[in-house]
Amino acid sequence: MKDYYYPRWKAFFADMQGTHDWFAMEWAWAHNGQLSYSAEPKESTAKVVRILFNKYFQPLKDGTYLYRGIVNSDVNRSATVVYRGGDYTCPVARITGDEQLLLKVDFNRDGCWSAEEQSEKRKIMVPADAATGPAVALLTLSDGTICSYPLLIKDKVKKPRLVKAVSAALEQGAVQVGEGTSASLYGTEDVVVKALPRTGYDFSHWTDAKGNTVSYQAEWTYYAKDDVELTAHFLVNKWGAPTEDLSDLEDIKNYKQYVAQLTASQSGKAQVLLTADACPECLYQTVAKRVTAAVGSAVKLDWKDAGGLAYTCLSVYADFNQDGQFDGKTERIAFCGQREAASAAASQGPVQIVLPYDMPKGITHVRLRFDGAWKPGYNEEIQAFPASLPLNRMCYDIVLDVKDYAPYACKVGVKSADLAQGTVDANGQPDVYTYQVGEPVILRAYPAEGYRLAYWQDTYGRKVPTQWMEGHNLKFQARENGEFTAVFEKQ
Repeated sequence: MKDYYYPRWKAFFADMQGTHDWFAMEWAWAHNGQLSYSAEPKESTAKVVRILFNKYFQPLKDGTYLYRGIVNSDVNRSATVVYRGGDYTCPVARITGDEQLLLKVDFNRDGCWSAEEQSEKRKIMVPADAATGPAVALLTLSDGTICSYPLLIKDKVKKPRLVKAVSAALEQGAVQVGEGTSASLYGTEDVVVKALPRTGYDFSHWTDAKGNTVSYQAEWTYYAKDDVELTAHFLVNKWGAPTEDLSDLEDIKNYKQYVAQLTASQSGKAQVLLTADACPECLYQTVAKRVTAAVGSAVKLDWKDAGGLAYTCLSVYADFNQDGQFDGKTERIAFCGQREAASAAASQGPVQIVLPYDMPKGITHVRLRFDGAWKPGYNEEIQAFPASLPLNRMCYDIVLDVKDYAPYACKVGVKSADLAQGTVDANGQPDVYTYQVGEPVILRAYPAEGYRLAYWQDTYGRKVPTQWMEGHNLKFQARENGEFTAVFEKQ
């Protein structure tokens, strides 16, 4: 760092916020950084090193039981409880001198921060009508420090209230309130309500007494102070459950051949779908928490086994056309593991599912089926175990709710494949900009003399839908964080 130059390092750390993929970040910074670099030292290297290294790095000492790796902070694991109608004070040291801060809290959980959800002080008022449940806070300091962390918004329940749940159709599913078998609970504690679909059905959503949808999660926690009656709605599971061969169930339990944790990630944000500390009694499991994703976006599934899935093979399917079938040729996503051998490939993820732009909106299923590595039934043509084959190991169906665009704010970038052939812009916005939910994204291309626009491509190298095109320009609503590239060709 003898040729320390502040703008270069500042750009490096700023770019780290742009993507969760370290390789993409470093490659972009090293090759595409628009920096005016000077080899002449600026300021005192020793002084800035102490500041930056104390801020961004931790001392590391190798020892017998210490190894180099990634250190995760608990800031993303535990949520601070805040109450509606009260104040929340950010737990940072008091800002002094010329330092400034900006505190943002997504009180309505729309993925954005409106003016009412921001404060230039450590304290911010929690609206009385804020959405209860998990929320995201973002703290930005004037020195460039950015910290995102979770809050849990609740009512301060001072007197007991009645939480009651009913099923919209008892033949389709049942309900449970709290830990027992009761359908109601009277008290001041947080209340967990569960919808329990019967065989052949999926959970759809919860509504309140006025018919308003309050949650799409089968297991949902009620944090408010008022009496409430919740109704669980169900829909037909047209994908069906494969028949189960339970002859190896004791082996599955003894060797812990089941998923201990399953997560889904979109735009770098992970959602825990399932956790288990014991083997289920049934092989076919519908994951209670659903995933919401937009057409054209990607969902990354990650899982950790309980210890024994190395002796299995995993076949992953996604019903893109929502016909209730998993086509082995067009809807097989991945095969993990090795036939007639132990392999760690099935023990943990990830597997990425990229949704087509032209797939129907609505509910569909993703299937993760495990099979014993020495079991028969493997299909050489599709190079996987067929989705509907009788089960001999665990099978997990994930409910996927496909939307037109992302239900959260998205960071979208634009670039030219070759600046000598043409340039681009974002219609007055920065080349990398965070768009609110449903906000139109307009990207423009300007071919150089002798060239024309060949096509636009997305993060995955796919050509974008033709209906997005307006001449040389793209107009759409963001599906996820991503980058769009204008590709030019000679006329």
